[in-house]
Amino acid sequence: MHESSIDLYNDRHADLLRKWSLILSADPQQEEEFEETGWSEDDIKIDRVLSWVYGGGSGSSKGRSVKVNDWLRDVDFYFPKSISTIIQKDAIKRYGLELLLKDDAFIEHIVPDVHLAVTILKMKGLLPDTARHKARLIIDALARKLTDRFAFQTTAAIGRALRSPLTNRKPRYNNIHWSKTIFKNLHTYQPERRAIIPETLIGRQNRQKSIDTIFILIDQSGSMYESLVYAAIYGSIFSRIPALRTHLVLFDSDIADLTGQITDPVDVLFSSHMGGSTNIGRALQYALQECSNPDRALLVLISDLDETEDTAYMLHEAARAVSQFRKMITILALNKEGKGTWNTENAALFAGMDITCVASTPEQFPDICAEQIILSRS
Repeated sequence: MHESSIDLYNDRHADLLRKWSLILSADPQQEEEFEETGWSEDDIKIDRVLSWVYGGGSGSSKGRSVKVNDWLRDVDFYFPKSISTIIQKDAIKRYGLELLLKDDAFIEHIVPDVHLAVTILKMKGLLPDTARHKARLIIDALARKLTDRFAFQTTAAIGRALRSPLTNRKPRYNNIHWSKTIFKNLHTYQPERRAIIPETLIGRQNRQKSIDTIFILIDQSGSMYESLVYAAIYGSIFSRIPALRTHLVLFDSDIADLTGQITDPVDVLFSSHMGGSTNIGRALQYALQECSNPDRALLVLISDLDETEDTAYMLHEAARAVSQFRKMITILALNKEGKGTWNTENAALFAGMDITCVASTPEQFPDICAEQIILSRS
């Protein structure tokens, strides 16, 4: 073996020992198995960061002396953002959100994401006023982040759908779109008469609307945490589209109409009280009662369809809703991975009633709504 190959092997072996010593929090000065390697000052800091979260018992002696400010700074410095986010989540699980919120540095360093928002919303009622204010800042940062991410795509998709022309197959003379009609009937051209026989007339009614209202029902039972976060963001974005009236209603066994707060998704989320049973029938009945123009409205039900109150009543109200609303769709999942669990039996029953049921990622949601608006014109 060449000398260079031996050196490379030794370097890799030493690096592997060093990494395993950090994974196991085994100080080479105290552990014989790792005496061949050694820790630098950076390695000692990395071990302190990991030990605070993953150390045995109630926390190592090194972990107890760590300040949240110093710990967050080191996490950001030594780990990429994707890894630091995971470490932060594990710290919340171990020490509790309330402890971490006592340090202002947590707000400055934390990477706001949906999982953290869900944790905050689950325990918001248990937080003291100071921690609650800080928790609200985290939710606000996440809301702005998601709004920036989805706003353009959403307004573009819905705007195109609302502006798309309606094709009138039986137009009056003044409403005939002559260029499209001629093109459609070129195959009927008769050379001897130098004329086209219009078998199909195409008209234009660009200003007519079929849908100008979106009525969103959000299941806030315990299994729908992530969906609630995303739906609140989308409700806020929809509310900014001038040609669209948006209603936002949360439900479990009770009804909470938050349309008046829809422009502020943080208010919506902090007004939620997730958990409890699920009464989909009551939510559908409320939509039918409160929507003044169901024939021009898209009803969006975001739920796992896990009805816990009265399945027969749910199906009865669903039948009424699908007959009165211009369009009705059910979003079965609205989380980052597009994965979720839902009641497949009830989903099949809804599908049998011509209610579109689809599992959606957040990115797909506006396009699904836009598609339903366009389909409502056929």
